[in-house]
Amino acid sequence: MNILNGKEKLTEFSTAAYRVIACTILAAFMMVANASGQAAYFLVKGRVTDKTTGSPLQSASVFAQNTTFGVLTDADGNFSMRLPGGG
Repeated sequence: MNILNGKEKLTEFSTAAYRVIACTILAAFMMVANASGQAAYFLVKGRVTDKTTGSPLQSASVFAQNTTFGVLTDADGNFSMRLPGGG
């Protein structure tokens, strides 16, 4: 075996190893960021009904105050929205 060939193989292995390590670190960072991102949200659920009759209101707009987050109610007047926490 030629010494030069051995060094070339070592260099190729090192480059591949660095790529694997970098991808592993990136994947771990993304998982941690995703887990912390999930903790920063909370779910708001409710039901919109007519004040007089008590019947559910379909397709009513529901917005979180002082935000641009909004959803429409379903056929039974129910809604749920995921909002960022810490506000």
